[in-house]
Amino acid sequence: PIRHSLHILAIPLLGNVYYLEAKERSKRARKELRESRDFIKSVFDGVHDAISVVDVKSQKLLSVNRAFLESVKMEEHEVLGRPCYEITHRRTSPCEPPDDTCPLKETAVTGGLAVAEHIHYDRDGNRHYVEVTTVPLPSGNGTVEQVIHTARDVTERKKAEEEVRRSHERLEKAYTELFGLERLKSDIIANVTHELRTPVTICGTSLELLRDAASEEERKEILSMAEDALKRLNTMVENLVSIGEVHRGELRLNIKDVDVKEAVSAAVQSLADAALKRRVTINDRLPPDLPKVRADGRALKMVLRNIIGNSIKFSKDTGGWVKIDAVREEGHLRLSISDNGIGMEEDKLQKIFQPLYQIDPTSTRAYGGMGMGLAVAESLITAMKGRIWAESQIGKGTTIHLTLPISN
Repeated sequence: PIRHSLHILAIPLLGNVYYLEAKERSKRARKELRESRDFIKSVFDGVHDAISVVDVKSQKLLSVNRAFLESVKMEEHEVLGRPCYEITHRRTSPCEPPDDTCPLKETAVTGGLAVAEHIHYDRDGNRHYVEVTTVPLPSGNGTVEQVIHTARDVTERKKAEEEVRRSHERLEKAYTELFGLERLKSDIIANVTHELRTPVTICGTSLELLRDAASEEERKEILSMAEDALKRLNTMVENLVSIGEVHRGELRLNIKDVDVKEAVSAAVQSLADAALKRRVTINDRLPPDLPKVRADGRALKMVLRNIIGNSIKFSKDTGGWVKIDAVREEGHLRLSISDNGIGMEEDKLQKIFQPLYQIDPTSTRAYGGMGMGLAVAESLITAMKGRIWAESQIGKGTTIHLTLPISN
């Protein structure tokens, strides 16, 4: 009887012990779950790509990371529970194939990975080109109920691709309009194609590398390389367009008082990287009291870029220099740009101002260039009522002189 009574008394006590143990286990489990969720969220928010979890049936956003919120410029409470197409596409109805590729629907049907390029919008209506990758979230019942969207902003890459495309279109239009003669067109195509290869290859390679760039620093370096190549492309386009305008009689100049020192400084600054790569020293020896000249400021800077760029290109590989001097003459200012490069024979001095002229066939391969820079300079200087000519000695370098009217 006593043992029976003790058993009766022990039952509720044991029950309390089991209850307390279960409660403690549940508390620990909730803590571990909370810590696990916090860890996952910190990883989720640490990713630079915009990530969202979307319900397949309703297409509503169930969870998003910080990068997603920054990309749409909205707060979490403003996006959760709303359809993805409303937030990122600014639509009132779901995206429908074939016009709109929907990776969510593709993943829902195939159960696998889907990739597409989309245009997303932020709150302010700004367009962002994104590369979207969608994968299914396991549901346990064999169906795809939720997917994970990962959107990578590729706007800079798209801009670079578009700039390359526009440059090609402008080039094609420029030299199609420029030259009617079939032989001349063939020469230009051969020469320009040769010169385009390097910057176009650099742009193409940069865009490919940009896809896999691991860090922001690496992306900036790649974009800088692509920008340098695009600048070279744009210089070629500007030269071709200017020659075309001159030949068609469509050149329009805005003649006004121009500060020569400022124009020279701008041209030198734009060529600083080229001079550094060739280890060429540029020595600006302009006097401080230079008078202003009557010219088109943009055209003068283009002329100076072409002439100084040529001087840098043909300077000595070791100890190369370019010197810029100015002398006031009767009614005109004479600028002289000298280098200590390869020089040329006297019978070549007039021909260097002809379009596509190269001193010899090997100079294109050795030094690059379309043979357009000095032709453009001659056309623009003449249009601004100035003169341009060259002096040179083999092995001692070349000096290009140009004059422009002094302002009253």
